[in-house]
Amino acid sequence: KRRLNIACAIAHHPEVLIMDEPTVGIDPQSRNHILSSVKKMREKGMTIIYTTHYMEEVEEISTRIIIMDKGQI
Repeated sequence: KRRLNIACAIAHHPEVLIMDEPTVGIDPQSRNHILSSVKKMREKGMTIIYTTHYMEEVEEISTRIIIMDKGQI
């Protein structure tokens, strides 16, 4: 279901994609697929705003990281 939501979000090739915790509660295979898809979209020039609590994901896919705490960067 989550992969379908992502497919619908990128079907029109947006310049910016906002993803809020896309890998929470999914199986490892789907998680890996989502992360590799994010990397491919980034390599094609898409700007992706990705929120998560999983730092290992962020380190793997990000070019810049911002950590927010109590509304402060």
